[in-house]
Amino acid sequence: MRAISSALPLDELKWGPLVLTAGKLEELWEKTKQFPQVFADFSRGSYEAFAAKFFVPQNVFIDIGPGLGLAAGIATKPGLDTVLHLVMFDRRLRGREPLFKDIMRYFFQHLKLRRMTAMIAEDCVTAAKLVGRLGFKHEGCMKKSILRGGKLLDTHIFGILSEELDAPQVSAPAEGSIADTATIVGAG
Repeated sequence: MRAISSALPLDELKWGPLVLTAGKLEELWEKTKQFPQVFADFSRGSYEAFAAKFFVPQNVFIDIGPGLGLAAGIATKPGLDTVLHLVMFDRRLRGREPLFKDIMRYFFQHLKLRRMTAMIAEDCVTAAKLVGRLGFKHEGCMKKSILRGGKLLDTHIFGILSEELDAPQVSAPAEGSIADTATIVGAG
C-alpha cells in the first residue's frame, strides 16, 4: 500500500490493490449495503451480483484502508477508459481530493488510460460535486437510465482526460451539470 500525504484528515491513510479473500468480500458487502446509491433495483440485496463484479477481468479495485473505502475502475479498456467508482465507508469525501487524485493518477499510469468516466445518478449530488472538484467535466445525460426505489433517474456522464488531471481547476460547475441542480434535486 502507498502512504498518502499527512495533509489529509487521517494521519496514515494508505491505499493499494485490493487483496480479495472470502472474509474481505463479506466485509465489503456489509459496508457497501449502507449506501443505497450503490445499487439499482435490479441488484439491490443480491450478494451474488455484488460479488460477481470482483471477478470480472475488466474491473480493477483499490483498497483504501484500513477498512475506509474502495475505489474501482469498472469496464476498463486499457489504453483508453475506465468508469471510476468511489465509496468511503465513513462518508467523508471533502478534503480527501488529493487521495482520490493519487488513485486516479495510478489508474491513468498503470492502465495507460486516455480518459476516465464517472456515471452519476441524479440523486447523488454529493458525488457530482466531488467529481467536479476532481476536474471531471459534465459530458451529457442519459435520461431515465437507472431504476432505484421504483423511480427512474437520469444518469449524468462526466469525463476527464489524462492531461486534465493536474490542470488548474475552474471553480464553477459545467453549465447544465447535475451540480447546478443541487437545490432542486435535494428538495425533491
